Order: sequence, then structure tokens, then C-alpha cells
Amino acid sequence: MNLPDLDWQWLYSRFAWGIVLAALLLRAGARWAAPAPGATAIAAVVAFAAMWLPGAASAAYWLGLMFQYPSVMLVACLVLPLALPGPNRHAATLLSAVTPPLGGDHAQRGMDEMARPHLLQSAPRLLTNVVRRAQGMSMAASPHLPMNPRFALVLALGGAWLYADSCGWLNTGLYALGFDPRWAPAAALFAGAWALWTLRSVTMRGTGLVVLACVVVFCLTRLPSGNLFDAFLDPWLWCWSVCATLLAAWRRLRRVPPAAQAAQTPGA
Repeated sequence: MNLPDLDWQWLYSRFAWGIVLAALLLRAGARWAAPAPGATAIAAVVAFAAMWLPGAASAAYWLGLMFQYPSVMLVACLVLPLALPGPNRHAATLLSAVTPPLGGDHAQRGMDEMARPHLLQSAPRLLTNVVRRAQGMSMAASPHLPMNPRFALVLALGGAWLYADSCGWLNTGLYALGFDPRWAPAAALFAGAWALWTLRSVTMRGTGLVVLACVVVFCLTRLPSGNLFDAFLDPWLWCWSVCATLLAAWRRLRRVPPAAQAAQTPGA
């Protein structure tokens, strides 16, 4: 069993919970406070910074007691769309193509301000612009966070299997394999090879990048807990995948078959 260093776990807990809370605030701001993006950006920055308070003053401390750590894959889903430049945003996310592109003038002004020499003098205003730009990259126009339906189904079924195994309904010992010194690295390398193969497909490229980032972080650090399954899945990501799967199934059932649509068309 190869466990991560405690200092790495402390840093990851603060960073991961900060990213999750900031992303939720940005989503809520895009949905209910669109006329005031500056206030939403400041709230997200304050929420992220509050995670780094010492001891019990940090919200990450209490979230860790209740929920342990967010998975690396969940953090990657939220970070990669912000870390890459504009043309690669859609390729680096599990979100579908409903994210509106930034206006060219606005994006250019943001890059120009970042390159100006008076960076220290305009730090507060620049920080607001950067977070506002990140909000424009990551926030989708729809009120929900869509996920690749096929990958959502895989996560939903895998999470259900892990839950049944942890509760004792299935005696397979699946979760314990995540600590195995031979099986866990082999499974991670297989997932990494699959991720590299999916990069050729435009529709699966975002999923491949997220899985590849998760594999790299786990192989180098064993975060968050040393178990492979904790790196790839957590209760929040599983609930997201289940909702995405049910939503995709509901939309598929509502879809009218082409034959029926043609029969309903006048003059067909």
C-alpha cells in the first residue's frame, strides 16, 4: 500500500474544496446574478481563499471530516477548462458545447492588461478581470452542467458497483483493489492509454484529457487517499453522473422517431 504524503493531502484538501466551492458560486452567479459578474467573481475568490485558513477556521477542515476529499477527476473537470487557452476550452472539459465563447475584444483586453508593466498597481482590478474571464470560460448558458452521456453512464454504473461492494451486498473486494501495489498502477496505466487513444476523437477529447490528468496526478502523488477509485470517483461526481445519465435517457425517450415525425407532417 502506497499512501500519499500528509502534507500533500493537506494541500490537496484546501485546493480541491476551494475549486469545488468557487465553481459552485460561479455557476450560481451565472444563473441568478448575471448582471453582477464582478460580485460573483469576488465571492468565488474569497471562498477559495477561505479554504486556506488555519485549522478549524477553514471550511475545508469540516468538509474533509464529512466528505473526505473530492476526487481528482472532479477537480480536473472544473480546472482544465480554465487552465487552457480559449480554442482548447471545449476539448478540455466534460461539459458539452453550450459554453458561450468570449468576445474577441473582451478577451484581448484581458490579455493586454495581464501584460502591462503596472501589474502590482492594478492587482485588485486585474484579479477581478481574471476571475470574470474564467467565469466566461467555465459557465455554460444552460442551468445545468451537461456531461458526456456515455462517460456519465460508465461513472454511474461504476459508482453503483463500488457502493454495493462497500455495503456488503456484493462480496467482490473491488474497493480494496484500489490499494493493491500491482493492480492499481496497472489499471491506471490502462486508463491512461485509453485516454490517449480517445484524444483522436473530437467528441471524446474532453473526457480523455480529464482522465489523463487524473491518471498523471494519481501516479505521481497517489492523491487523494492512495486508492485508485478515490482518485476517479467521489459521491459528488457520482451524483452528477447519475443525474446526467437520467437526463440523457429522458431526452432520448422524448425524442420523436423520424418515422412518426414524417407521419405527423402534413402532405407527407
